[in-house]
Amino acid sequence: MNKKSLLFSVFPIFRGVVAATVVLLATGNNAFACESACPRSVRNTECQAPPPGESEPLLDLVEVMPKFRRGDVIAFRSWVMGRVRLPDDARDFQGGRVMVTFVVEADGSVAGIEVLSAPTPSMGAEVVRVVAQSPKWTPGTRAGEPVRVRMNLPIDFF
Repeated sequence: MNKKSLLFSVFPIFRGVVAATVVLLATGNNAFACESACPRSVRNTECQAPPPGESEPLLDLVEVMPKFRRGDVIAFRSWVMGRVRLPDDARDFQGGRVMVTFVVEADGSVAGIEVLSAPTPSMGAEVVRVVAQSPKWTPGTRAGEPVRVRMNLPIDFF
């Protein structure tokens, strides 16, 4: 038995800690923003053409990710989960995860909120309502310039 397997068999709690550490290290300091439809080969580049009338590209990963009240997307997730309420028509659900995507604009405002998945439409609408109330963020930057950044956020209902 090698040292690694001995460590994991003697201290099973390390398995979860090591796995969480590996996930955080692999995704950088923003564990949720890295989940994207863009292939890894185009990360840190323009993922899509800007919408008509807009000149700035939409990015998934930048040098300095947007910050929420001197925190990151994890602080924002806590902020949202503290304000979201389970809709009346979803009371029968044991829980579920709503996945939303949104854009932190170059001026720090939140826009383009979309539900990627939700157990019920009302649960998705509730998360959209709360995310839309977000105060301004510190925008992400690329080459020292503020840019539009797409963020993905899971919200758990219990």
